[in-house]
Amino acid sequence: MILPGRLLVVAAVCAAMVGCAQLNLQSGFSAKSLRRGADTYDFLSDEGGPPEDSPPKRVAANEEQSESVVIDSPHDSATQTLIDMELRDAAPAERVKWLEFLSKMPASAIPSALRQRRKGELNLPAVAGTPEEDDGENILAGHDRGSVSEDVSTADAVGGSEAPARKRPYANLLPKFGLSQILPGHEEDDQESEQAPVTIKPLVVDEPEIETEEPITPGASLWQDEVRKLISLLEADISTMDPADGEEQNLFVKRQVALRMLHLLMNDPQQAQRVIPNLPPAEQEFWTSVFWGLSSYLNEESVDSAKRRQDTLNQLRAAVRHLQATAPLELRHLAFCSQIDGFGSYEPIESETFASGQSVLLYGELSGFHSEPNVDGFYETRIRSSVEIVNVDSDLVVDQFDFGTTPDVCRVMRNDYFQSFRIDFPQLSSGEYELRLRVQDEQSGKSAIQTLSFAIR
Repeated sequence: MILPGRLLVVAAVCAAMVGCAQLNLQSGFSAKSLRRGADTYDFLSDEGGPPEDSPPKRVAANEEQSESVVIDSPHDSATQTLIDMELRDAAPAERVKWLEFLSKMPASAIPSALRQRRKGELNLPAVAGTPEEDDGENILAGHDRGSVSEDVSTADAVGGSEAPARKRPYANLLPKFGLSQILPGHEEDDQESEQAPVTIKPLVVDEPEIETEEPITPGASLWQDEVRKLISLLEADISTMDPADGEEQNLFVKRQVALRMLHLLMNDPQQAQRVIPNLPPAEQEFWTSVFWGLSSYLNEESVDSAKRRQDTLNQLRAAVRHLQATAPLELRHLAFCSQIDGFGSYEPIESETFASGQSVLLYGELSGFHSEPNVDGFYETRIRSSVEIVNVDSDLVVDQFDFGTTPDVCRVMRNDYFQSFRIDFPQLSSGEYELRLRVQDEQSGKSAIQTLSFAIR
């Protein structure tokens, strides 16, 4: 049981005062005469009291004890009082050794060492160690010098008398210093404390081992080694895949693209631009153009940055054209117009209500079309178009127009394409109608359809 520090200090002082009071009552002399260096009076008989008829026998201090050795104590007065009380029965030589030993110990460890000495569990060690902490370790900790009362100083004088070990008839009159004498009901705690031996050994604390990693030097090629490992792993993974399998085909392409990006990181444009196998020709050309453009942009040997950007644009445009051939045909920006001047240049009619027999212009843009080079070296695009007018209520086709195939020839591969038509509405009854424009790319066989809603009044 660990008691608060203040309570234990008061308990120690009370025990010392009780011992001094009993000694004074039995011996009949002042404790002041027992200071260090004073002569020792042998008043006590074997029965524990002074003879009634015999005068006091004065014994010279140097006849029974050796010369006292005063050692400056580094501890506070409370701790020194405890030391003097515990060493009051020690021989002078033993006392000197113990005082030297205890002067090298911290104040918090002294109560434990003295308790072990009292139990006979601790002899004076050859090498001073630090006792392990126990319940009495902090008995007098935290109290400054001069915090003990005058009564404690008197007890200090009594405890400091250096009587020989054989002159101890009055020692039995002093109460034993322990918790059982101070606080009733704690005999068991005191017995348990005395039964538990405490081994004094030096406190050894292993220093923690701190693993330090060497800092990465700027410019180190560690990442390049890791990229090479990834390249080897990807190549091994790809070699086990079946690109003909529909479920693995998309994953196969992803692995191939990732492999080429790693080659690009390693500044190996030739490996990055390799054709991906088992893909349609248009998709193969698309990926080759993409990595060619990236290689041009990251080219470290090219000094002219403007030229690098231009080369990159050319390759990326080529990639778009190759990918466009694989995309579906799409009709966009279909509108009734009053005027059409070119691609993206037209005047739409805001109203969606027309008169029966009225004429309007129809505009539409195409994407995803395909152009093929002809015998003259020009790029030719062939789109076939037709229009149907459907009554919304009856879902019947009331009129239709077939515009046939419109060929378009260009010296370069065309990136934009639009169609324009003149529509003459027939004599229609009032109601809701829908115009359906259907187009077909004769080069690729792809088709698309788009609708416009209007009304006849």
